[in-house]
Amino acid sequence: MNNHTVRRTLPMPRKDVIFEQMQGAYWYNCMDFLSGYYQFRMRDSDIKYTAFQTADGSFEYLVVPMGLSNAPATVNDGTRKLLKNLTDFRNSYFDDIYIFTQSRDLNAHLTAVGRVLSRLKANQFYVKLSKCNTDNAKRKMKLHLTPEQVQHFEQLKHRISATPILAVANLTKSFYVRMDTMAYAIGGVLYQMVEHGSKVVERPVAFNGSKYKGAEKTTRPMKKSYRQSCSGSSVEGVFA
Repeated sequence: MNNHTVRRTLPMPRKDVIFEQMQGAYWYNCMDFLSGYYQFRMRDSDIKYTAFQTADGSFEYLVVPMGLSNAPATVNDGTRKLLKNLTDFRNSYFDDIYIFTQSRDLNAHLTAVGRVLSRLKANQFYVKLSKCNTDNAKRKMKLHLTPEQVQHFEQLKHRISATPILAVANLTKSFYVRMDTMAYAIGGVLYQMVEHGSKVVERPVAFNGSKYKGAEKTTRPMKKSYRQSCSGSSVEGVFA
C-alpha cells in the first residue's frame, strides 16, 4: 500500500523547537495518548484499503494502523488540530502532549492542564495514566534531600550548565557565531553571552560541522574561508 500512497507534505515536529518554546517555564506536564495511533479513526472511504487476511479470516482497520507511510503525518496533524487555540502553553510531538506554564502558581498550571484534558474529553480522546507525571502535583508531596543528595544535585546542575552541554536559547539576547576550518573539516558554534554567577560566560546553543569530501580536501584556502562563512549562516539560520 505504501508504494501507491501519495505522501502528505506536512512539516514534522522538531524536538529542538518544542524545547525552545518551553524556555522560561516553571511547571511542566507530559501526556501520551493511550494506544497512540489507534485513537484516530480511518476515513470511511479508505477502510477497504487496509484489508488483510489471516488464518481466522479477513479483517479491516477502523483506526489508523502503524506502518502506513502517512500514519505519522496524520496523527501529528490530528493532534495539532485537536489542540488548536491552546498553543500558548502546550505543544505536541505526534501523540505526545506537553503542557508548560511560566507562572509559579500551581493552580494556574492545573488550570492549563484542565483545559487540555477538557478538550480531549470533549473529543473522546484518552491519555495513558501511567505516563502522566501529575501525581506529585496532585498530592502536594514534600521532597526532602539528604546532604549527600544535595551535593550530587549541585554537581549535576554544574555539569549541565557547563560547556559543551547546549543551553536553551534566550530569544531576547544576541546570538554570536564562531567558525573554524582546517585541512580536513569545518565546524562552528552558535552561542550567547549569559550571566553565570558574577561572570558573563559563553553558552553554546547549537553546533555545526562536517568533513571535507573528495575535491573539497584540495580546495584553496580562500574558497574554504568562503565556505566557512556559508556554514556559519546555516548554524545561525536555526534560530532565524
